[in-house]
Amino acid sequence: MGLKGMKSGSDYGGSNSFPSPHLGFRLGLFLARSPLRLLIRWVAGIRASVHTKLLCAFLTVAVMFIGTAAVGLQSVRGIAYQSRLLDDLHERVDLSRQIEQALTMQMNHTAMALILKSEAAIVKILRENNHFNDKLAQIEEVAPPAERELIERIRVAQDQLLVTVADIANLLRDNKIEKAMQSHRQNGQPLYDQIQTLVSQIVKIEADEMAKLRDNVAAAHGKAMLVIGAFAGIAVFLALALGFIISWSLILPVREADAFLGRVAKGEFNASISIPNRDEFGALAANMNQMSRDLHRLYEQVGEQAAELAELNRGLEIRVDEQVTQIERLGRLRRFLSPQVADLIVQRGEDSVLRSHRRQIATVFCDLRGFTAFSETGEPEDVMEILQSYHETMGRLIHEYDGTIDHRAGDGIMVIFNDPLPCEDPARRAVSLAVSMRDHIRKLAADWYKLGHELGFGVGVSFGYATLGMVGFEGRFDYTANGSAVNLAARLCDEAEDGQILLSERTYVALDGWIEVEPAGTFDLKGFNRSITAYNIVRLHSGD
Repeated sequence: MGLKGMKSGSDYGGSNSFPSPHLGFRLGLFLARSPLRLLIRWVAGIRASVHTKLLCAFLTVAVMFIGTAAVGLQSVRGIAYQSRLLDDLHERVDLSRQIEQALTMQMNHTAMALILKSEAAIVKILRENNHFNDKLAQIEEVAPPAERELIERIRVAQDQLLVTVADIANLLRDNKIEKAMQSHRQNGQPLYDQIQTLVSQIVKIEADEMAKLRDNVAAAHGKAMLVIGAFAGIAVFLALALGFIISWSLILPVREADAFLGRVAKGEFNASISIPNRDEFGALAANMNQMSRDLHRLYEQVGEQAAELAELNRGLEIRVDEQVTQIERLGRLRRFLSPQVADLIVQRGEDSVLRSHRRQIATVFCDLRGFTAFSETGEPEDVMEILQSYHETMGRLIHEYDGTIDHRAGDGIMVIFNDPLPCEDPARRAVSLAVSMRDHIRKLAADWYKLGHELGFGVGVSFGYATLGMVGFEGRFDYTANGSAVNLAARLCDEAEDGQILLSERTYVALDGWIEVEPAGTFDLKGFNRSITAYNIVRLHSGD
């Protein structure tokens, strides 16, 4: 499988693993691909944890807004100071107007005194003069140096005016009205006009100053609003820019990681991810690259192991087929061979021994005496139980002596020796088996007799040449022997009485000196042209 590496995400601009339809997200992605990406890369490359970066960003934003608040407070403080100045100036303007009013009242009372020739008016003149002096003193306390010069001139003129008012009062007491009026016209009225002019100048100065200060306050207020707005706008812009840079320095690694994992999920185990972050995301990217390398290595190992496993499976299939064939062969062989012999044939893998051939063999035929009548009259269950115990005992003995079961039908059993595998002294093995069978059947017959069944046991043994091989059809083959030696064993078995083991003459000769026999007589057997001499085995010589 050819795998391609993942495209590097170091430029923070090539991943579209989970595009968003939102305008804000698209705008952010556009800005991330703008020159701001240099700032994003710079922030991402700072060797600090994400927590530290976020904390620094929050502190920076907080400092900017604190600065904005400080500028606002300073501007408010300046406006408040100028407002206090404006209030003070407004008070001075009011005092100057009160001075002007007091002067006007003083002039009116002087005119009334001359017209009414009343000293009470003179008292009012003096009262208004005191009021005038009080207000003048108040304004002098806060007046600038230029106004103080005017105030000083007003005081001089006011002192002169008091002298004139005193003269007018004395003349009025003396009833010198004409002189009083003349004094007023020559001295009092010019002083009143002088004072009025000076007071008007003060009023004008204060009014102009207040108008100027009001303009300054308005300008300062506008400037303060502009400064505060500009500073707030800059702070908001920097906060948004900082938030954008910080957020996209975190969002883009996540997008790169998502694209990387998507490719890994598709099987591209040699994919890699490259991001400039030197924080947790950088460590995560390093771990993901290590994971990808490990997965690629494991994938290659799994591929190699899969190939090896496939090869092993092919070999296993071959071996299983061979073993199945051997088991099938073993199953067929065990139907008529002892397990040891059947296993030996299967291990050698030679079927040639089962092909048709001629060989000298020893043949044993045995069956139960009286079984036919018993099977016709006895209960089927009893018959099956007798057969089962009989064949279990015979089969165990046959396998013990390595005999080959050629045929089994009802109570009849045919066993051969020296085929399909050769054995030493086959006649002796056959006779030993027959004697052992007779001994075991005697015990079984005693048990059967207790159950009311009288059954005997007879055996025929021959020794000679026969033709052997597999006979049957697909699915059902039997290994069998044919020939006169085989037929002779069967006929001798038919002639044997209960407890007899009849040997052919050739068998007896082959075992002369090893067994003790007694003549059984001469028999005319079916299929044989001459009489057959047979011998009954009495016992085996224990010393041989």
